[in-house]
Amino acid sequence: MIFPIEVVLKGRDFAVTESVVVGGADAAQWDDGFVRNVLVEILKAIDRVQDPKVASEREVVLQGFSWIVEPVDG
Repeated sequence: MIFPIEVVLKGRDFAVTESVVVGGADAAQWDDGFVRNVLVEILKAIDRVQDPKVASEREVVLQGFSWIVEPVDG
């Protein structure tokens, strides 16, 4: 499965589109392991945008996850 994500880093006013590649099932069949892989690949994509030279050398460890959702007026 390949899907694009748009990364906007703090302090920047533009987005960079990265492709995330995760092998496996379609969304209806996602399990915890698949979701973990998706999150890891998204974090790696963000890291590539932030520092492409270092990103390939870094390991991702998920110890907790915090999600903040803000309403969009529209």
